[in-house]
Amino acid sequence: MGGPKSHGSNKRLQRITDAHYKLVFGHHPAFPVNGFIGDYQRNLDAENRRAFWQVLVQHGVLAYLCSHMLAFDVQIHEGVLQVMTAGAGTVPHMPEDSEYLHCVQVAVDNFGASLPSIGHKGTVREWLTWPLTLPSSETWTR
Repeated sequence: MGGPKSHGSNKRLQRITDAHYKLVFGHHPAFPVNGFIGDYQRNLDAENRRAFWQVLVQHGVLAYLCSHMLAFDVQIHEGVLQVMTAGAGTVPHMPEDSEYLHCVQVAVDNFGASLPSIGHKGTVREWLTWPLTLPSSETWTR
């Protein structure tokens, strides 16, 4: 759904009026990940990124899930998550200095989304719950 021609995505998202959560899947990240920058090679170019991201924001998309880079990374832009997940099943292609083989499980319910990154040995390596919930400030310590 991403990329230079996001007007089609806009029309599809407009038709979805009864979904509690909207997830959009694509290949390239919209925003650079881990310092790797390169329009059309590593991420969307600035003009297309702005147009594409505005469509996601306008239609209340929870997350844009993408791959391309062998990493796990989560960024939040204008209230929308960009979740980079790549590396499951790519042992021959994993550079020695890459992060780790993983997959991401996405679970959504009335409270939001939880996204654990699960390593190749079945252990949870990282975890995100969105939206973030903090305890009442009355319980904070100085």
